[in-house]
Amino acid sequence: MLVAIFMYANQPISHDSFRCRSSYENIDPSLSLVEQLKQDLTSGLWLDETKHDFVKEMITFAPSGRGERIRESNEQLYQKEEIFWNVEEHAGHLYLLLNTGKNQGETFIIAPNCDGIVLSDVENRLIHSFDFISPKSKNNLDNIREDLVGKWENMLPQVKLKDAGNPEIPATTLEGVQVLFNFGADGRFEKTIVSNEEVNFQESGQWEVSKDGRYIYLHCKDDAGQAATQAIKIKHIDLDELVLEQPLAIIGQSYCTDNKYFYFQKL
Repeated sequence: MLVAIFMYANQPISHDSFRCRSSYENIDPSLSLVEQLKQDLTSGLWLDETKHDFVKEMITFAPSGRGERIRESNEQLYQKEEIFWNVEEHAGHLYLLLNTGKNQGETFIIAPNCDGIVLSDVENRLIHSFDFISPKSKNNLDNIREDLVGKWENMLPQVKLKDAGNPEIPATTLEGVQVLFNFGADGRFEKTIVSNEEVNFQESGQWEVSKDGRYIYLHCKDDAGQAATQAIKIKHIDLDELVLEQPLAIIGQSYCTDNKYFYFQKL
C-alpha cells in the first residue's frame, strides 16, 4: 500500500489532478501549477493522522510564506512551531520546502488529490496524507473568543506530575489542586495552579484561538526568557462549561501530567 502511494506521489503533476476539490472552484485554471497549489495550501488547514512520529499533525500555510505546525502526541505537550514554506516545480514534479525557526529543512514531493495532499519525504520516503479542512468563519472564531473571555476554575483532589526530561524521577504529588485561567478580552491570559491553598505555579502572556477553532495558543516566555507557545485543545465549550485536553504543565518547566481532560466552570 505504501509503495503504491509513494509511486502515486512521484507521478508528474497535471492540471486534472487539481480540479476535484471544491477549493479549486475559485482558483484560476490558467495559472501555473505552482501558483494553483500555493493558493490551495493557503485556503484552509491540513490534518495528517498517518501516525508516524506523532499521533496528529496540523499545518496552516499563510500567503506570506510563513505558517504554523501543531503536533500532538500521547506523551508530551502539544507542540506549535513557526514554519517557512515555498513550492517549486522541477522536472514535472512539485516540491514543498519547509523550514522551521531552528533552520531545519524538509523537502517533500507534493501531490494534490480529492481529499487533500500527499507528501512523500524525499529523505526517508515516509508518506504523509493530509486532509483538507475548511477554516472557521470569522464569526465562528469571534464567538469562540467571546465565550472564552473570563475566569475559569478547575478543582482536582490530587495531581501527579512526572518529570518529562527525567522519566526515572518519581512523580511529584500535589494535593487539593485548583487550576485557574483568566482569558482577557485584550488578549492577555493568566494561568495559576494552587495546591493546598498555596500558589505553586503562575504564568502569563498572550492568548489566541487557532484558525480552525480547535486550540487555544498560549504565548509567553520560559525561564530562560525565550518565547514559547503551548497549544491547548478545546474539546467542549458551552456557556459556563469548558473542557480542555492538555497536560497540566507550565511552560519552561520539565514536569507535567499526561494528556488528560480538564473540566472548567466559569466564575
